[in-house]
Amino acid sequence: MRIWKSILLFISVFGLLPVQAQTGKSSLLWEISGNGLKQPSYLYGTIHIQDKRVFEFNDSVLPKLIKADAFAMELTLDDENKAKLMSSIMLPEGKELRDFFSKKDYEKLSVFVKGLGYDINMFTKMKPFALISLILQAKMQKDMPESVDGYLYSSAGNLGKKRLSIETVEEQISAIESVTMKQLMEMVNDPDKSDKQFQEMVEAYAKNDLEKIMLLVNEESKEDKDFSKKLLEERNVRMADRISNMAKEQSTFAAVGAAHLPGTTGVIELLRKKGYSVKPIIAQHTPGNDKVLEAYSKPSGQVADSSSAKYALETEWFTINFPAEPKKTVQEAQVEGAASQQITTYMLQSADGQNLAYAVSYIDMEKPIADKQAADVFFENSTKKVSEKIPGAKLLSSTDLKLGNDFGKEMVFDFMGGQAIIKMRNYIHGNRVYTLQCISMASNDNNQAMKDYFASFRIK
Repeated sequence: MRIWKSILLFISVFGLLPVQAQTGKSSLLWEISGNGLKQPSYLYGTIHIQDKRVFEFNDSVLPKLIKADAFAMELTLDDENKAKLMSSIMLPEGKELRDFFSKKDYEKLSVFVKGLGYDINMFTKMKPFALISLILQAKMQKDMPESVDGYLYSSAGNLGKKRLSIETVEEQISAIESVTMKQLMEMVNDPDKSDKQFQEMVEAYAKNDLEKIMLLVNEESKEDKDFSKKLLEERNVRMADRISNMAKEQSTFAAVGAAHLPGTTGVIELLRKKGYSVKPIIAQHTPGNDKVLEAYSKPSGQVADSSSAKYALETEWFTINFPAEPKKTVQEAQVEGAASQQITTYMLQSADGQNLAYAVSYIDMEKPIADKQAADVFFENSTKKVSEKIPGAKLLSSTDLKLGNDFGKEMVFDFMGGQAIIKMRNYIHGNRVYTLQCISMASNDNNQAMKDYFASFRIK
């Protein structure tokens, strides 16, 4: 099942196209110099998994990150990009996931997804690549809090580095959507073989064994040349151009999926054709070498591009602190038992580098919800509505709350197959229901900005 390698590649996990033989030991870290550069920049091949086996950086990686003035990755993990990515997963009106498959394949897919602990109906309104991402994430070992590229991104922020995107969300989505349903079904039809190949590739990456990875992937480029061209070769040209421009501006540590580095059409060779000297940096791994970051990092919680600005939203009925000024909307909403079918919402997206979105809304019911039994029924119905209306939302926990004498309920939902978290709090004050929401990536759940947001809410 060679196509499995392509599916791994589309989320920038890693993978290598055919490369010329390397002399000496392999390396994922390369120095870019010459061609008028005042100081060198660096190119590093990454992998988008949370497996501790791939975190044994050679002893030069983190010192070079410290030395550079800027950090660049395929797509930075700021709130704006995260929000765009999440909005891009939804299918257009009138389309459903089953439309992309035969009846037989959809039934197979449904059984496969159920084996991962999910109901296929959770994804009916999502694009196929979102489901592929879920499947891959569910199968991967997760014994580290974040992926390699996520770790480097966080470290660069703590070091006070400028953090840059090499590509745009639209460019990445265009490449991702080139994945075919045939490729997905190959993974579903022979999962054992896929798992074995994946483990071989992780082990090769962990050993910096480019030659081994080359052998594993070489056959793939022959099997599906059009897909490899769309996913790798066309993007390599774009990456080399933009990394070159960044290196001219400042010393840059550029981290991209390792698949993009080697070969005659890889970023290394493309940079050489531009006149740069690109050489491997060979070094051993010393356990605990990540401690080198501590002396150079800013105090915990201080990220270079995060904003500490607060916006105190004060209405006639409540107050709450947002990281910045939210946008107010009044929309029609079908809520059983509501006095009016209008819901007022204040929402803020891409605000602080911590969370994807913040929102507070309220709606008035026909009658007050005066006792806990009635409140519990309301909260139970609200939970069901969220699971029904938000594709992929899965309840993780539910906790009773009190705000003064008002009943409340906190609900935490898994979203995007473990990649994101929706935390929601409902409070009942007389006949008015307030709903607070905060959406974050799962790796950043329960961060301080989220805690501050919920804690700041007051009913007058």
